[in-house]
Amino acid sequence: MTSLPPIFLDLEHRVGISPTTVTVLAAIPLLGFSLCTLLAAPAARRLGEERVLALATLVLAAGLLMRGADPRLLLLPGTAVATGAISLLNVLLSSLIKRRYPERAGILLGLYLTALYLGSICGAALSVPILHGANSVRLSLSLWAGTALVAFFVWIPQLRRGRLAPAPVIHLPVYRSALAWQVASFMGLQSLTYYATVSWLPTMLRERGLSAGHAGLLAAALSLGGLATAFGIPLLAHRRTDHRSLVGWNVALCVGATVGAFLAPLGAVPFFIVALGFGQGATLALALYFFIARSPSAAAAASLSAMSQGFGYLLAASGPLIVGLVHSALGSWTVPMLILLAFLVLEGVAGLLAARPRTLPLLVPAGAGERSAGPGGE
Repeated sequence: MTSLPPIFLDLEHRVGISPTTVTVLAAIPLLGFSLCTLLAAPAARRLGEERVLALATLVLAAGLLMRGADPRLLLLPGTAVATGAISLLNVLLSSLIKRRYPERAGILLGLYLTALYLGSICGAALSVPILHGANSVRLSLSLWAGTALVAFFVWIPQLRRGRLAPAPVIHLPVYRSALAWQVASFMGLQSLTYYATVSWLPTMLRERGLSAGHAGLLAAALSLGGLATAFGIPLLAHRRTDHRSLVGWNVALCVGATVGAFLAPLGAVPFFIVALGFGQGATLALALYFFIARSPSAAAAASLSAMSQGFGYLLAASGPLIVGLVHSALGSWTVPMLILLAFLVLEGVAGLLAARPRTLPLLVPAGAGERSAGPGGE
């Protein structure tokens, strides 16, 4: 995903796709995330989480190869296939951590996010050098399939775990819980502001006079800031039950850094971009951690994760579209920036509600009697 925005203008010039198609391309990953989350829980119940995660890496590699094979025809469908596979990984990793290592959720989520940001940095920083060095759009688009295949082979030992089906449960559907909607809204608004920034920051910087390579490096710096918080925030969150201060301070940081990234002199922009990455990385880590912390079981974590990402990424898909269309209509980045700031305020409100020390209603084994809510349950 992060390998595309730095070469949006090159795709227009070399492949011949229109600016409108580029705007749609920026939104497709989030739509794929939203729609395909619905497949995660049923697939895991049928095949087991370990097997679904393995298959998803192969589908991811296939989608990345598709978009490089014929960018003019397959760029959009290949990206959709790839991001659909990523959505399965996103949903099931949280429930797998909750099922197998709940006492180590903080450190495992931190390692996951660290790997995620390292990949983001590589995608943003290397796509332009690969494109210009090899003079090949196809190679720049399809090269990342190799990382998906490496992930598949690394994951093979986990397949020996087999299918571990959870006990049948009776539970209140998560969509009936106000807490679940608060977590989903925080996830969606955090993703909206993040992906709108990731999608259009390189273009904005290039229009301000930076070269494609420099803009790509600054886009990588956004992920570098996130990397600084990816490991530490889950560990910090794991040591407390009330996370409101973590949400408040980091959303406030995102607000200030967004203004700086758009309006500061170019010499100061790298500082604000790293600070913005720091805040966005922290809020992403908290959103993912809430899937685990607000769930009483692995089954509940999978349901909350699927709902939050399904709704959240559908909401987030509007971010790149809104920012791109408003900029195209007005020719200025001022109004898009104000729109992002308004969404950040809403993100802060949803995050403070989701950060309270509460959990979803407890799941109970089938036949064990009436449902009950544990301490702090809604």
